[in-house]
Amino acid sequence: TLFPYTTLFRSNEEDGSSPDETRRMQIMLSYVCGLQEKWDEFEEILVPIAMAKGTPQTMAFHGLQALAMVRLEKGEHDLAIKYCKRAVGGHRKFGGKSSAPYLRSMALLAQIYDSNADTTAAEVARSFLPTNYDFGTDLRPSEYLETVVADTILNLRGSPSLSNIASIDVRALTPTPGQREHTTESPGLEGPREIMR
Repeated sequence: TLFPYTTLFRSNEEDGSSPDETRRMQIMLSYVCGLQEKWDEFEEILVPIAMAKGTPQTMAFHGLQALAMVRLEKGEHDLAIKYCKRAVGGHRKFGGKSSAPYLRSMALLAQIYDSNADTTAAEVARSFLPTNYDFGTDLRPSEYLETVVADTILNLRGSPSLSNIASIDVRALTPTPGQREHTTESPGLEGPREIMR
């Protein structure tokens, strides 16, 4: 069952929302949860969008990177690698191999491999990084969302400030019994690309 908040932002013929606007609002809602460290809700909203083929929003890939950090903290290396590889692929597509988001996600991938005692894969990941590159591994996932994506959030047209986003109570966004809910299938998941060939 999909997290009930997402029904507020579903695209349909009656409200005239475009698919891009719907995805953007769902991503914003996921960030409300992530900034409050409500990671289960964040994951449930964000992952179907970020893992779907043709995802156009870079914020989705930043979100996946935060989720990879969450999974790493919990010792769940397989999911951490899956999310981080997808983030690496997304950042490479939109910013190129010299972009800061790509380098940060690649550094995180190396860190995850190290934590999983896969030194060979970690060294391969590091080979894509400048010498002595420092990712800043002391950041918490919510701090990553704040520091890396703050400018994107603040520049979204009509969006509230970052401080206001963080203070929203997600329970207040739950649809009331009288609200009409629209049911659609979740986007198909695309497996993470192999990034080191």
